[in-house]
Amino acid sequence: YYSKVINARNSLFVETKEDEEGKTAFAIYSADDSSLRFYYDFKPTGSTYNDLTVTELYEDIETTEYTNETTPAVMPDWVSNATESERYKKIVFHGGKANGNPRKIWPISMAYWFSKCANVTSIEGMAEWLNTSDVTTMHLTFNQCGKDSTSPLRIDVSNFNTSKVTSMKNMFYSCKSTTELDVTGFDTRKVTDMSSMFESCTNLTELDLSSFDTTSLTKISSMFSGSSNLKTIFVSDKFVINSSLRSKTIFRNCN
Repeated sequence: YYSKVINARNSLFVETKEDEEGKTAFAIYSADDSSLRFYYDFKPTGSTYNDLTVTELYEDIETTEYTNETTPAVMPDWVSNATESERYKKIVFHGGKANGNPRKIWPISMAYWFSKCANVTSIEGMAEWLNTSDVTTMHLTFNQCGKDSTSPLRIDVSNFNTSKVTSMKNMFYSCKSTTELDVTGFDTRKVTDMSSMFESCTNLTELDLSSFDTTSLTKISSMFSGSSNLKTIFVSDKFVINSSLRSKTIFRNCN
């Protein structure tokens, strides 16, 4: 149990990781509106929840170590195959309350979370109801998310705490409908792998990586490869590409 006082949208409240007896974090897919939604509450026991049909229920979303370092890879059940990944139109974070205090979704891993969700047109509530301070890997988190959307997909990662993250490989790979990303708050001091992190983000024109510290980096190949409209990248003197890194393809097919 721990809590901290934070300011969100100009109102002061206590953010807590305290659990309330009987409540848990879970996700549901509802075919009613093709949505994937994340909650902290009493687990649904019937066929509906919050006036939506519970088409599928996903549990243990905070405690599972999703990873690509095992064979087979451990992926979230909601994206375990292409049919599931492509059915979502929107993703919504609702969070909940624990003993009267706001309770966010608080995972330890976000590898593959929205991988190949190519038809997603909106991600809502992520800044307000997702806490990433315990996340250790963001490998393929938004891989191809919104790739086939006909309107720009806003991926708000401005509040992400990445202080424990070691892998950002393919994190935003082929997010082709996303036109901007605010990663200025990213703490990358522990990140060892950024390969293909922004590869094929064809509608990005600018990236501010001035907060990026690459001192722990061991892999960086194809980091910006194929981002054909990317014209400006801001970095600081902490963004260092050592000669030992395989960096020949880092800017391949960029503008």
